[in-house]
Amino acid sequence: MVKTVSLTLQTASAALRERIDTLFGPDTMYVDLSSLRRFSYLRIFKELRAYRCEAVVVPIEKLNDLAIMPIITAVAAVVPARQHIVLMPDDERRSFGYLVLIGGVMRVLCATIKSAIFIIRCHCEAADLLRQPRIPLTTRLGADQVAYLFVNFTSGLVAGGSYGHIAGVCGALMDRGYGVEFYHIDDGPPVRKTAKYERISLPNTLSFPLGLNQYWFHTLAVARMQPNLSAKTHAFIYQRLALGNFAGVVLSRATGIPLIVEYNGSEVWVARNWSYGVQFRKTAEMSEEVLLRHAHLIVTISDPLREELVARGVDPARIVTYPNGVDSDMFDPDRFSSEANTALRTSLGLKASAKVVTFVGTFGHWHGAEVLASAIGSLVADRAAELRRLDVKFLWVGDGLTMPRVREILSDPACDEFVRYTGTVPQRECPRYLAISDICIAPHIPNADGTKFFGSPTKLFEYMVMGKAIVASALDQIGEVLSPGVRAEDLGALQEPGEDEDRLAVLTVPGDAGQLAKAIVFLAQSSAWSKILGRNARRKALDQYSWRVHVDRIIKGFERVQELEWSKKSGIGLE
Repeated sequence: MVKTVSLTLQTASAALRERIDTLFGPDTMYVDLSSLRRFSYLRIFKELRAYRCEAVVVPIEKLNDLAIMPIITAVAAVVPARQHIVLMPDDERRSFGYLVLIGGVMRVLCATIKSAIFIIRCHCEAADLLRQPRIPLTTRLGADQVAYLFVNFTSGLVAGGSYGHIAGVCGALMDRGYGVEFYHIDDGPPVRKTAKYERISLPNTLSFPLGLNQYWFHTLAVARMQPNLSAKTHAFIYQRLALGNFAGVVLSRATGIPLIVEYNGSEVWVARNWSYGVQFRKTAEMSEEVLLRHAHLIVTISDPLREELVARGVDPARIVTYPNGVDSDMFDPDRFSSEANTALRTSLGLKASAKVVTFVGTFGHWHGAEVLASAIGSLVADRAAELRRLDVKFLWVGDGLTMPRVREILSDPACDEFVRYTGTVPQRECPRYLAISDICIAPHIPNADGTKFFGSPTKLFEYMVMGKAIVASALDQIGEVLSPGVRAEDLGALQEPGEDEDRLAVLTVPGDAGQLAKAIVFLAQSSAWSKILGRNARRKALDQYSWRVHVDRIIKGFERVQELEWSKKSGIGLE
């Protein structure tokens, strides 16, 4: 029997695990409800009953988490334990019993009734908006404010591609002279301190099922933001697509402020294919369609997404397509001294001479982390002596959905010598780990349903600008960005590179663990190729993939649709 079970909604961060281990002991078992959602309620009940322990702990990391406490404490009560504890952010321990649970259940029931009303209202409102025309786009002379809406019903964003994307776009907008008002659920936004941060509070208690809360949150977001928006000062509203939220459309129509929507792929598709499904699917689909139909400009990051938007009826003139980018100041290898790099390596049990092969990510299904794990497993099994001779170590930075599978693949004790895990690290700390890396891996895999891979991984551009040798899947945009590249099947015929060598990375067949392993060993053996590939990748990233270039494309697209709107009103055709 374990001593303590820690129960959280999402995967516990490295910082939270360290905190729990310090307070309750290092033998704590960590359980996150998100990993159980794929099971039936009966299976979840049986799983929870099987956890027998001295204490079950529900840690609260931030005040927003209090809204979920009645639900998660009810779940925690299923676990047989001598003590049931809520751990507050200041480490105060609050024991709870059945009276607290009954009160919590009643609060959740009331919240669920409210949420049911809100989803009905949102469904009807979305249906009505789908029948309405888009409002005319008007020029806003002198307006220099942007309302950035990151209205996902999620909390705790500290790392990952979305964090980097948000920070990059907001920063580049501010560099162009715009004042940014950033609306989100969390206290710690991923934007500069000079931006105006506006927090959207959660309800005091969340409803069940959790999918209902998206529409309650949509309603709260509109009410929170609308008083702050002025047609005289705001150049446009910028909404990052969110599941079940079309607040940008409601606000745009109420104020006359133009709307730009950022489309990184269908959130409904992502929930169905890369997560645990989507609740209230019809309303979610309508909400997404409302955003696409009423946006004056849609920004997307790949040609497959552009093609998808056109197929969904979006006028190509209203679409801007450009890959993601990177903050070249934040991800600057010259920021990190050799002493700092050695210190970080030492803390991870890595020698200064080791060749560090790194994967950074949130371990989504599309990241292909299991493929890399299989490649590492085969190398350890078949070529361990060579790995020791080359002093190769593998560093996993991050955590997420597929991490349990990665650890399972690498569970052979023989792998322990070669593998290190950091857990989730804040995005601002990510450059430190790339600075100590020699080779970086992007082993993305195709979409399981056969559709085109539509991603534009921010980690790819971070690898590039840090000047690292890259091994990546030759998958749609990834292969295009890293073109020209060295094909993994051609590695055996390569000569030492000259100074005029222009290739950027080693490209493998997506999902091919054998090619991945071969490429890793090749680069570990050839410092000349590693150096030249890293040099070329950094040059291209600095030239083409800054957030400044990305935002320049957005603003030019916005100016273009303004001109088109003016020409329609004036009866003048633009060539």
